Amino acid sequence: TSKVERLENEINKELEILQESKITLKEATQRLSKYHPEDVFAKQFLFETDSIPMPNDEIKEYALQSFKENRNLYEACNEFMGRIFHDFKFVSGFSNITTPIEIVFKEKKGVCQDFAQFAISSLRSIGIPARYISGYLQTTSKEGKEKLFGADASHAWFSIYIPDFGWANFDPTNNKIPNEEYIILGYGRDYLDISPLKGVVQSSGNSLLSVTVYVEETKKEESF
Repeated sequence: TSKVERLENEINKELEILQESKITLKEATQRLSKYHPEDVFAKQFLFETDSIPMPNDEIKEYALQSFKENRNLYEACNEFMGRIFHDFKFVSGFSNITTPIEIVFKEKKGVCQDFAQFAISSLRSIGIPARYISGYLQTTSKEGKEKLFGADASHAWFSIYIPDFGWANFDPTNNKIPNEEYIILGYGRDYLDISPLKGVVQSSGNSLLSVTVYVEETKKEESF
């Protein structure tokens, strides 16, 4: 059995457990309003940051269309992810990491970082801890499937904290639960926590950075 196959089996088992989770939005927020040692770390992802402030009421209402208080939290977030995918258009060059989520919401377009930060802001506003995930996608999709948005470059998605389960990942850019095709580089409160490049360039001229990433499955098989 290859490493990829073992990883795929582990992810599928975890997804089955996640789908069986019955905790509702109301139950989750009530739980998070009290002290439970296992929830303490997750609570830092409830608060706004400079890059991901709390949204306006219109955006909060958009999220609440999916998140009814007595609805299964996983099912609600899965639907919310799908609505972002269908309502927003992937447009490279429209925005940058500083573009306000209100602009992204108004224009209904952006890139993976925008969709992740929009979702995170919306989720935090209704009391659900959400974190920003940075990573890469496998460049060549499985046979018979279209190439994912965000391949060949850095990608971003989000995860929510579900009490008694842990962190569950969602990719609104592709309307997909992340699987073995996703490589996580790190997570944080927002993009700035885990930006792939950070520093100061001193120069008298202009510069343009272009990066292309190719990710492929290893062909080496391992048996046990």
